[in-house]
Amino acid sequence: MNRTFTIAAVFAVASLVEARRRELDEDCCIVYSEPNFHGRAKEYCINNLEKETAYEPSGGRGRSTGRGSSGRGRSPSSDDNIGSIKCGARVDATLCLGDFDTIVDSPREERDYECSADVESTRVGANQEFNEVHYSKHLSSVILEHHPWDTKGADYLELMREEKTRIIWDKITESDEIGGNFHHEVTEIDVSTVFDEWGDEMECRNKTLHSQGNVGKVYWVDQGGHDYTGIFEGGDSGFIRFSSTNKVVAPGEEAQAPFANIPGVMMPAIGLKFLRDGVDSANTFGVFGLEGQDNYNFFENDLTTIFPGAQQDPSDWSPIGQHFMSETNF
Repeated sequence: MNRTFTIAAVFAVASLVEARRRELDEDCCIVYSEPNFHGRAKEYCINNLEKETAYEPSGGRGRSTGRGSSGRGRSPSSDDNIGSIKCGARVDATLCLGDFDTIVDSPREERDYECSADVESTRVGANQEFNEVHYSKHLSSVILEHHPWDTKGADYLELMREEKTRIIWDKITESDEIGGNFHHEVTEIDVSTVFDEWGDEMECRNKTLHSQGNVGKVYWVDQGGHDYTGIFEGGDSGFIRFSSTNKVVAPGEEAQAPFANIPGVMMPAIGLKFLRDGVDSANTFGVFGLEGQDNYNFFENDLTTIFPGAQQDPSDWSPIGQHFMSETNF
């Protein structure tokens, strides 16, 4: 009996190590019982035929579609601890610190899920990972849904530029809501997602610089006088985005961190994106400088890809520069 128990224990440990090491499936999320992706790992997946699926606190690998229960009145506080989670490229997750409710659309017999009332939840997007989340191995449930990538992946990149333009413009114009400012998160993001990106939408993270902007369609007209090729010869399917690197400081307001000591009221910048047939887009940008300008005329100064560094010492840019040096020295 002791020998049997020992072999079983070794097998369990080996299986757990393998779960930690294996590559994350793009349709799955892995929840860990401890912070920083340590402890017991449990994988939750959604298949291609499902819009959403949900796992009960006691659920294993089986789908718990239709088995959600309200579970109201159960408090997770006595069993609450800190875990961690990471999700694949095609799935979003909601981690409920308690049970979930099932919502049935009778005509279509489709099921949606949401965390029960008064249950704390954490939302995790595709390709995101949180090294600390509230998690209870006995009470937490997991809701999964396919992430609606619109302008990423091989199928999208193979499209003609006119179709890509239509898809992007539809997304731009579907809402006139102004996004928030997330400059305070700039030193918290994974810098690799800034430099190693494919397709025409970001991974699931907030835009921490140039958070708010205005977008329009644009052409690139070649005026000659150069030997450059590619998009410099002209582009008929482009977008331009006007923004300020920092939050614009309105008259009478004070600048906000992390740019509280920048002397200017705004830092004008543009982003340019030109779509191409069957391949990724060509992108570039232009800014005025790292300390901004003292007036609200967006076109007051030339915008360039090469600009002087901050003149302040120390500068508000110093911790941001240190954070970005994990990926680039430029």
